[in-house]
Amino acid sequence: MGVVFKARQLGLKRQVALKMMRTGAGVRPHELKRFRAEAEAVAHLRHPNIVQIHEVGEQDGYPYFCLELIEGGSLNKRLAGAPLAPKAAAELVLTLARAMHYAHQRGIVHRDLKPANILLAGVRSQEAGVSGREAGVRGQESTDRRDADADSWLLTPDSWIPKVTDFGLAKRLDSEVGGTRTGEIMGTPSYMSPEQASGRSKDVGPPADIYALGTILYELLTGRPPFKAATALDTVLQVLHTDPLPPSQFLPACPRDLETICLKCLQKEPQRRFASADALAEDLRRYLAGEPILARPASMRERTVKWVRRKPVKAALIAAGVLLIVSIFGANVYLNRELVAARADATRKTQETERIKHVDVLRQDRQWLLAGAELALTGKDLKSKDLEKAELLAKQATDKIPDEPELTELKNKAEQLLVDIPRLRVASANYKNLRQGRDAARHP
Repeated sequence: MGVVFKARQLGLKRQVALKMMRTGAGVRPHELKRFRAEAEAVAHLRHPNIVQIHEVGEQDGYPYFCLELIEGGSLNKRLAGAPLAPKAAAELVLTLARAMHYAHQRGIVHRDLKPANILLAGVRSQEAGVSGREAGVRGQESTDRRDADADSWLLTPDSWIPKVTDFGLAKRLDSEVGGTRTGEIMGTPSYMSPEQASGRSKDVGPPADIYALGTILYELLTGRPPFKAATALDTVLQVLHTDPLPPSQFLPACPRDLETICLKCLQKEPQRRFASADALAEDLRRYLAGEPILARPASMRERTVKWVRRKPVKAALIAAGVLLIVSIFGANVYLNRELVAARADATRKTQETERIKHVDVLRQDRQWLLAGAELALTGKDLKSKDLEKAELLAKQATDKIPDEPELTELKNKAEQLLVDIPRLRVASANYKNLRQGRDAARHP
């Protein structure tokens, strides 16, 4: 929409960045409106970490504005796909979060935060009280040093100042200036929030910038944005429907608290992100100070609920599949239980049949023994050998007889016989004695 030149402001004899509209018949009215809105937005912001505007004007009907010149290059250029140390990444995003909180308090949402829109100014060129010649020499030394060793320069936060630039897509919360029509997608796919990716322009507010800060933190930690597909459309679909992989998947040593902060920024629902950029900055400060952070990782239940909401059809299919599996498993358990019960019943019946057969054999055997004992006692003149035989047979009838209901009567009868035999032995002996006495009295 605009083009930036390195220029010299004659009145103040300083180098500036001159941003102006591309000239030609192709300039559309809404582009002019948005360009003027950017100038107005930046003019309302006076913050050390936001590129400052020096002058706003118009030439031949085309607006322009002068910005402070930042020659350190963009964060995107300096990163070049390489991650930062976790502490340096946290310090950088902390600074950006405070700058964006300042902008949000003044009703301005950036809507296009990304590493390419973060310029890096060297501290040496920012120091006050340095003469122009000395500043030029020292600035050149700083630039040479950074070009020679860009990585070490990046890893030393005290050597640069990040500055947010390019408010071309900025939205004023208190007016329609800079607004977009519903359904219009504005921003950079890898860094835009889900509400931007879905074209819900009315829902785009400070949480969109918090989401973008999360994407920047993610890239600082891993060397890549959370979503980057082969095409812009595929990237937008990932932003809408896919959860980002935890930074620890790419950086195993990533601190857990810093990962939690990053993923909270990247929540799909705006209300689940940090309540403000200041709250994000505070949690980053807590992390850097070694204090407990306030953000908490999403629970398994929360992750499941979010996934179901984003993919209801797939969730329904999975639920149906699980229900089918559970039903089959339940039916299988029921049938197995019935089969086991049937087998157990058959076993019980077989055992009962075997028991009855065994008892019947025992009963017949014991009845034969008991009958022999009773037969031995039927003689009129019981002899000692008859009693001994009857006692032996009765003892055999009760020997090792199991406690079965069918054998109870037989067992009791045999035991009673064993009780009666001693009495019969005594009675038999008395009878013999009496008979011998009578015979002796008849034949003196």
